[in-house]
Amino acid sequence: MKAQEEILTGIATSRGWSFEVYNEGIVSGVTISARPVIQQLLEDARTRKFSVCLIIEFERLSRSQDLLDWLEIKKTFRDAGIKIQTPQQSYDLSQAEDDFVSDLLGILSKREKLKIKERCRRGIEKAKREGAYLGGLPPMGYIANRNTKRLEVYEPEAKIIRMIFKLAETMSPYQVCRNLNANGIKTPKGHLWRERRIRQILNLITYAGKRKLDTGDIVDLKLTPLVTMEQYKKVQMGKKERLTRVHDTNAKYLLTGILRCPYCGRSVCSWVDKRTFKSGKLYERHYYTCSRKRDATCSESKLTPMDKAERILVNAVKSVIAYPEKLTMAYRNSGAYDEAKTIKDEICQVKDRLDEAQKRKENLIDAVANNTLSHEDVRDKMKSLNDQLSYSEGKLIKLEKRLREIDGKGIENVIEVIDRFRELFDNSDVLRKRELLKALLEKAALYREKIILHFRFPVNADGSNIVVAPFIERQRAPKPALESTISNILASTLAPNYKN
Repeated sequence: MKAQEEILTGIATSRGWSFEVYNEGIVSGVTISARPVIQQLLEDARTRKFSVCLIIEFERLSRSQDLLDWLEIKKTFRDAGIKIQTPQQSYDLSQAEDDFVSDLLGILSKREKLKIKERCRRGIEKAKREGAYLGGLPPMGYIANRNTKRLEVYEPEAKIIRMIFKLAETMSPYQVCRNLNANGIKTPKGHLWRERRIRQILNLITYAGKRKLDTGDIVDLKLTPLVTMEQYKKVQMGKKERLTRVHDTNAKYLLTGILRCPYCGRSVCSWVDKRTFKSGKLYERHYYTCSRKRDATCSESKLTPMDKAERILVNAVKSVIAYPEKLTMAYRNSGAYDEAKTIKDEICQVKDRLDEAQKRKENLIDAVANNTLSHEDVRDKMKSLNDQLSYSEGKLIKLEKRLREIDGKGIENVIEVIDRFRELFDNSDVLRKRELLKALLEKAALYREKIILHFRFPVNADGSNIVVAPFIERQRAPKPALESTISNILASTLAPNYKN
């Protein structure tokens, strides 16, 4: 910037011009609304404070991508009779040829802005692939050398990083955190360690001397690694195993993650009752109950035998899906079909409004270019159009999302899910059965005397998706009355005496 200013002041001095420097420093040329210096330049131009604007190149005036800023600058200079001067040529905007060339240079300025962005992007990408330090706060264990633009090992912190990775080979992040705090090892700022901080360190591939690009490629960094790549991969594999590990308790129970407690809203978990009789025989019974019952915070929930709850729920699901024609009728009565049709019509209307607003926006730009509207009027109308476009685009996104939800519950998709359930359920393991049930059910509420199933699609004639499955207890024979029992005993005892 200083070199450009020296060139321009030298030209003005050599021609004997009196001048004033408008230097805005390093500022983006995308829009003039955020450039107070260029706004002051235009204000001075309207008052004819100068007659020539001396610039290095047209890109210094504007790089607006919609060309509105350039049109405002050109109109202001043309109305005030101000010429634009570069070191190579002078442009009089009142002349048709110069006006055409200035428009062409304005378009090239827009192109230059895009080229600058692309060059910056390629430069950053190249620096990443070469492993250069791109600035920012260095990770723990390193310090930034501003002269060489490289990260160098800071040994007091590097020892802690190596210790964390060593412990993480056999411990979880939570256990590593507790180990460091128990041994009095503090963070660089003197605080206690937190599990989240340990996870951040273990996930950082920089410590292995690598960098992961946005494309997924892994490149070498120009620094000294603190751990080996094998050690880093071992820690990541351990984390993956902990995340994908399935507890035996959850693997045994079919309805884990499906049943909910209707009294407190929490999930239903397993409960095992184990007893050993005097004879040495082991008694074990499995139940479902509210997860808050263990700490006695949900007094309404009770223990429900596992086999009983699973049998009743599965039978209820099978009875519902046994009649596809009833599901088709329920879907039509639910109003989902009519809603989908209404949403499609709304989407078409919103798209038409978007096309119309875009055409009006293009017409406004042409009006400014032809001097049929002032730039101030165009800005107000352009702002209103942009607000309309933003609102319509947001509404279109919401409508399309809602349409996808309705289409996902369409009768064709429902029949496909049901067919897959019938084909795979009886011959699948517990985990697979659970996934098949989740594809049909949103949730199921476990009451004391019933289970209420909430399906993902309409199942009843009124279009609702709720089915009640009661617990049917085994009917026991009624006990005989006490008087009847005594009379029967006496009759059986005295009957032989009457015969004699």
